[in-house]
Amino acid sequence: MAVELKFGDPLLRLHGRWDKDNTSWWAGSGFDIVASNLSSITVHCGDLNSKDLPVGVSINYAPYETRIFNTGSNTIPLPANLLDKKAVVRFAVEAWEFANLHLLSVVLNEGAKPEPYKPQKLKFQFIGDSHSSGQYCKRGVIDCFDWIVAEELKAEKDIQAQPGAALTDIECWGNVHGLSFQFFKTEDTRYYYNPKHNYVTDWDFSRDDPPTHIVLFVGANDGSERYNVPVLEFAETYKKFVDLLREKYYKDQPIFIFTNWGKFKETGALRTYYDNPSPYHAVQEHRAALGDKNVFVVDTHGWIGWSDLFADNGHCNEEGQKVVAKKFLDWLEQWGLKGEERWAALE
Repeated sequence: MAVELKFGDPLLRLHGRWDKDNTSWWAGSGFDIVASNLSSITVHCGDLNSKDLPVGVSINYAPYETRIFNTGSNTIPLPANLLDKKAVVRFAVEAWEFANLHLLSVVLNEGAKPEPYKPQKLKFQFIGDSHSSGQYCKRGVIDCFDWIVAEELKAEKDIQAQPGAALTDIECWGNVHGLSFQFFKTEDTRYYYNPKHNYVTDWDFSRDDPPTHIVLFVGANDGSERYNVPVLEFAETYKKFVDLLREKYYKDQPIFIFTNWGKFKETGALRTYYDNPSPYHAVQEHRAALGDKNVFVVDTHGWIGWSDLFADNGHCNEEGQKVVAKKFLDWLEQWGLKGEERWAALE
């Protein structure tokens, strides 16, 4: 008889954000399975599933391969050599909008023996906009610098990143709320356009494995020529946001605040924003005055060039994402962070 793991089964390890209807939100949300004697996996999705949803699937920590999920049964091809060893199969929604995987159950072959997933001790929480969601990349968030960094360090990750969203709670590029509001909700900022779920619910942070490190990369949309949020207003919003993170959820984890690297125009010319005065250093100084010595500014100036971008939209292309990942990994190494040596779930 086949082995069925229904949504909510402790052997079906969820990551990211999921609502009460068993539906995921935000790029990178997904689930993990560990099992021995594994020869088949079928994922059953409900009516709330986004049409032709791209989901990255990684088997035993090999590179992710994209599978398309729709309502109904979705069969995952598996290599034949899994029968004689433990297998870890990871699933992550690649899409940066309408990232709704409606998970009903996962069915394994008869004789499969699932077991609990062992998470890594190291875990990142990334908060950002298009630069952290992999917008326009072939595999979305899977190709993004934050995903690459976490994989390289053998770390878990949660990513709350939405293209076009400001940190300030304003309508911005079609997002009806900013991240200073939306981060605390289950749903991402595209909820407004979802006819099946156009409302928000508070996220229960007790559902998360607490992160060990937090990365904030925001301001590109606040500082855009169209919205142009004044630097002092942006800085005050940023301070209050970090204060709230510290007060309610993340007491003493290192927080890494990315500066902007500027915006490139069609000519390759660079327009900088929020540089003088720097709101990023203002946040760091504000927290330090409160006794918080664990907020660090990551200076990203000069990290990327025109060749690292998609020429028609100014976002990092796949190779540019690798450049950013390498720069941040080098920065983290100099800061003193070491990745884990092995994936615990395979042991």
